[in-house]
Amino acid sequence: MKKRYIHFIKSIFLLFIIFAIYPCQSQKQSQSIESIHSFSKVDFSTIEPSTLVIFDVDETLTQPTDTYLINEHSPQAEAFKKKLFGQHPEIKDWNALASIMLQEAPRPLIEPIVVQKFKELEAQKIPMIVCTGMNMGPYGSLSSLEEWRYEHLKSFGFQGSYEDLVFKINGHTTRHFFKR
Repeated sequence: MKKRYIHFIKSIFLLFIIFAIYPCQSQKQSQSIESIHSFSKVDFSTIEPSTLVIFDVDETLTQPTDTYLINEHSPQAEAFKKKLFGQHPEIKDWNALASIMLQEAPRPLIEPIVVQKFKELEAQKIPMIVCTGMNMGPYGSLSSLEEWRYEHLKSFGFQGSYEDLVFKINGHTTRHFFKR
């Protein structure tokens, strides 16, 4: 189920990118998509104002240091949960426990220089979005997973609003958001 969900998220993201880029292509404003593998190797001052910069958050901007959270969607994590529930039948609500792990586990920036680069792009008025595949809505002790994620990003210096860019996908109980 989780693999289908992750595939679904990737498909939605791909469609979003296609629909965001198609108008640019039809007006001959964009010629290519460039992947960046290290922020320190890019001269952000050469990016033109007509460029849309897309940052991926999950395991790209930030990475949890907790071993479980890094492998959360793996067969090993499922085996861990099964063993944990077997040894501790008093645990009734996995989401409550997982939300505590989520809040307490450090998620440092992979490349701290990205905050400076983000500020440079803001100063140049370059349009940016920061995308995450993280679920949304209530989760354990968190009333809003997207608000927690947004506050986490703000703690690094990423500011902005996302209310006008919350996409609801019919048939799913979670919403997916893109922060500008």
